[in-house]
Amino acid sequence: MTVQVLPHDPKWRAEFEAQAVVVQQALGDALVAVHHIGSTAVPGLAAKPIVDLLLEVASLQALDARTKHLSALGFEALGEFGIAGRRYFRLHDAVGRRTHHVHAFEVGSDHALRHLAFRDYLRAHPQASAEYGALKMQLAQLHPNDVDAYMDGKDAFVKQHQDLALTWAGAAPQPSVQPQVYWVGGAVRDALMGLPVHDRDFVAVGASAEAMLAEGFLPVGKDFPVFLHPVTNDEVALARTERKTEAGYHGFAFHATPKVRIEEDLARRDLTINSIAIDVINTSTPGQNHKKNTVFQLVQAAQLTDLAAQCQNLALIDPFNGLADIQNRVLRHVTDAFAEDPVRILRVARFAARFADFSIAPSTQELMAQMVQNGEVAALVPERVWQELSRGLMAAKPSRMLQTLHDCGAMAVLLPELVLTDGLRHAVDESNILNLSLEQRYARLFFHANPHAISERLRVPTPCKAMAELLFYAHADITNSQNLPAEAQLTLLTRCDALRRPGRFEQLLKACNPAGGAARLQAALAAASQIDTAQIAKQANAAGSDIAKAIFQARADAIQLALANLP
Repeated sequence: MTVQVLPHDPKWRAEFEAQAVVVQQALGDALVAVHHIGSTAVPGLAAKPIVDLLLEVASLQALDARTKHLSALGFEALGEFGIAGRRYFRLHDAVGRRTHHVHAFEVGSDHALRHLAFRDYLRAHPQASAEYGALKMQLAQLHPNDVDAYMDGKDAFVKQHQDLALTWAGAAPQPSVQPQVYWVGGAVRDALMGLPVHDRDFVAVGASAEAMLAEGFLPVGKDFPVFLHPVTNDEVALARTERKTEAGYHGFAFHATPKVRIEEDLARRDLTINSIAIDVINTSTPGQNHKKNTVFQLVQAAQLTDLAAQCQNLALIDPFNGLADIQNRVLRHVTDAFAEDPVRILRVARFAARFADFSIAPSTQELMAQMVQNGEVAALVPERVWQELSRGLMAAKPSRMLQTLHDCGAMAVLLPELVLTDGLRHAVDESNILNLSLEQRYARLFFHANPHAISERLRVPTPCKAMAELLFYAHADITNSQNLPAEAQLTLLTRCDALRRPGRFEQLLKACNPAGGAARLQAALAAASQIDTAQIAKQANAAGSDIAKAIFQARADAIQLALANLP
């Protein structure tokens, strides 16, 4: 067998996902969990282009009863293949090239724990991963046609680091009888960046849904193990892992038990800067006895914590080096599982707009582009696209959101009507300088593009949709208002319904931000609004004249007089 070691390829994750779905369908309830293991599961690590799947099954007997279903799908069943308690399978493509290895163990097997610990250790220790990759590349060059010599050459490294991995995993916080509660996500990130902490998100380890309900927590929705504290109203999620089951935003299965570790929960998150945790006990009153505290008590005690003031001196749980990325101002995905959720493209774009001095890691940019090419973005639901787009528009530099979506190809899918020009970049960024509302900021996307299709497709709220359509149709006349005669100004005011809704027209003027034009239109509106339409109608009726024309002319005359008196 030829030994071929290649630089890490993000498509290996997709190849795992494709076969994971096949295996899940074939094994049904005999399968408890499926994991991506081996070198192809470690971002940045060179590997042989063969994807390893680890199956945790309820029992080997149940698996054996369904092996025929795997065999029918092309999986070669090889029994234990030298490892007691294992079932081993291989998969080849149409030309006979081996593409996948499948290792199946019963839940709780030491072999399964060893594989997962080694994978997680390499993910969390980039230096060890780099050393391993360099060793494999060297061995592949030395023994291109001798797989046994290749395996022997890396055996000492693997055994040494597997032992380190098991020690590392054993030293990590383990579920116990007493639950543990952690600050996570945006709260920790913002505190470390010296920003105000608005989000108060917690993860509970060692707790169950039943225990949370018994403590009085209120469940949030039906799809996620998330609860509201009955007193503080803070969100508390159970530590969980997740796996992709189908395309799109909703295609996930969640696994939340008291055995899930905080590191496993952090591994499912989008960006390294959001994958840092702090134990709540470390932030509460010194000397307080927490041995008998419940999740309820721990979260309530956290109310007294000034996390921003304390976090710089606290021990962080940071397995993916999020603090370093905060310090280096980098947005980087945690693992290749990022590719499972297309919403994460929108979130990266939004964070790029919020944190204008952060760059996006090249590997993350590449992964987002691949996700777009794979069609994942097309599966996004309109409501979620609008949620992220609207938040990005309210950020410090919205043009970075648009640029990020443009660079990965998502803008062409989600907002094909928009063309990213310097003018559009300036328009959205100036929104922040002008302190505009969401309605005004959304409208400024459409100086040169009809907003109707985007507004309908994304189910944009009516106020935003209406402001965008007004601006699109009126901005040219508003910008040129200094050159418009009185009749044209009145026509513009009428078309914008300014006489009935002067407040909205004022907001439209601010969104357009015309150079010197606002004062003339404001004066024109004030003059037209002073006309006593009832009196004009009475006079026109008595004279047998057209009432509408008489009112229009009276307003136009008032506008002309007002504009003549402007400096």
